[in-house]
Amino acid sequence: MNNLVLSREWSCIRLANEIQEVRRKNRVLLLKFKQWLRQKKNRENVISTHAKNCDFFLNEFLVHLDIPSANEGYSKINMFLGYWFIKKAIWSTPSAIESNAVSLEMFYTFLYEKGDIKRENLETLSKTIQCEKPKWVASMKWYAKHGNDALQWSV
Repeated sequence: MNNLVLSREWSCIRLANEIQEVRRKNRVLLLKFKQWLRQKKNRENVISTHAKNCDFFLNEFLVHLDIPSANEGYSKINMFLGYWFIKKAIWSTPSAIESNAVSLEMFYTFLYEKGDIKRENLETLSKTIQCEKPKWVASMKWYAKHGNDALQWSV
């Protein structure tokens, strides 16, 4: 086998191992998030919904963007709920966008209370959600009406 093929194989293995490690860290973080939600007296079905929403954001979207830390993801909420989620999640609906926005705001509140992100980062996320959510929902409705062929997003 030539060296280029071996090099590519090792690169793929290394990348797969890095992704596996990111997802392992995210699993631990999501378990702590669920404990935090329980302490806030949330019902189990609500906790499960928030955890699933955050899991998709962390382990699919952020991994897709090659962002290894949840702490850095707050600045990508607009791209996630305004484009990527609409295009990639077959279950995306206006109410799913609303649900994900709530979940992610709670998740980043948890990270703030844990000391993992700055207050300014949480405020940026909250303001983005408040200002952009109507646009996300409108985009979702438009996309649902016009379908896949109408948009040529490359996200």
